Amino acid sequence: SIYTKTDGVVTVGVAAPWPGDTLHYLPWSTCVLWCYTPLTGPKIVTYYPDPLWYAYGANIIGNNHMISWPTVGQEVNMGDLYVVWCEFPYNQESNGYQSGEIYISRSIDGGWRWSPKYNLTRTPDISELYPSISARITDRTLRILYEVDLVNGSYVQGETDHSDNPMHLLSIPIRETDLELVGFTGVDTANFSNTDTVVPTVTVRNNGPNEVACQVRIRIDNAADKYMWYEYEATPGDTDTLFLRLPTLLYESEKETIIGVGEEITVTLDTFNLLKDLSAWYDSVWFGNDTLYMTVETPTATDTYFLWLPSDSNHYVVEVAWIADWDISNNRFEYPAEALEGASERSLPSMRFVPDRNVVTGTFTGYLETGRPGRVEVDVYNLAGRKIVSERLDASGGRVPITVDLKDVSPGIYLYRIRTDAGETHGRFILVR
Repeated sequence: SIYTKTDGVVTVGVAAPWPGDTLHYLPWSTCVLWCYTPLTGPKIVTYYPDPLWYAYGANIIGNNHMISWPTVGQEVNMGDLYVVWCEFPYNQESNGYQSGEIYISRSIDGGWRWSPKYNLTRTPDISELYPSISARITDRTLRILYEVDLVNGSYVQGETDHSDNPMHLLSIPIRETDLELVGFTGVDTANFSNTDTVVPTVTVRNNGPNEVACQVRIRIDNAADKYMWYEYEATPGDTDTLFLRLPTLLYESEKETIIGVGEEITVTLDTFNLLKDLSAWYDSVWFGNDTLYMTVETPTATDTYFLWLPSDSNHYVVEVAWIADWDISNNRFEYPAEALEGASERSLPSMRFVPDRNVVTGTFTGYLETGRPGRVEVDVYNLAGRKIVSERLDASGGRVPITVDLKDVSPGIYLYRIRTDAGETHGRFILVR
């Protein structure tokens, strides 16, 4: 957390959908990077979906997540916010451990919107950890201190061989420009099948005054039916079952290239086929009835894993990224527009929900505007996707007050979903005491 130059509070943190139970730890689970200010409430900076490659889960340095150690700083002249963090891409490994990379994102509107993430290090075989950015950025130069792990998972982290890890200081002048995502080919979001071969190209243009090293990426994930479950002892003698709903990462590719002033370029990303790539990890894979099947053969048995992954539930993200892009409205294509919970915003013009506030104490309140009478369903979930509170009421239409009692709910970040005959909407709030 930092105080801004106007004495406002900015807090960044990581939330992974796993319980605060020391006996159960899922480091490979979907991980979300949040930023909170009293004005904006909680906003997502970025998130990393749950990889299909289950071997990944055992290879993150202990006690970490796929997104770890975020810090935030403010450029005091313009007021821009910068968040840096470490991320462990699923396809980068050395010495049997995932290799960490240092990423950055910027907000020029006080934390309401965040730019596409930008990889500052891009060293697949070297792990960079524990980044820290200056809380106050005074001279238009970003300074980021981080540790270089000479042997992934080294003794400094309590695993593998000892290594004397150096600290590096990364200094980056803030060079503004305006990148534009012009278009892309190879992925038809309207008619795509998860058995198709992906051969994506992305066209970008530099409308700004500076030549920069831009990064172009495509990601496909799917949260239609990815559940994990286990039993745990909540209190002595009280055994509970937790279900986790996690977006599943199907495909991700990223390339970096120099783009000059006024230049328009087309970047070709990695070719991908879901079944072919999975065959390196499983004895057999196939797709049928919208379900992905994966088998592992042992001397005594054949284990089969399966996921329901209908192609029409895919979530597509295409991005062009730079550290300091002054207009991020044309940097990103996302379909559907909101998919962390596996569902898009389906509000119709005849239905709108306005919360009274994003930080609440004992009750969550707001009002619903709907032109149709009918049933209203209000559900509140924790970040693990577990339903905490449900309310049902009959509305006659017009302006309908919504009140959810949270007196028996622990403080934290929660998601809400409101369904009516006129449509559906969802959002987030923070409960404090």
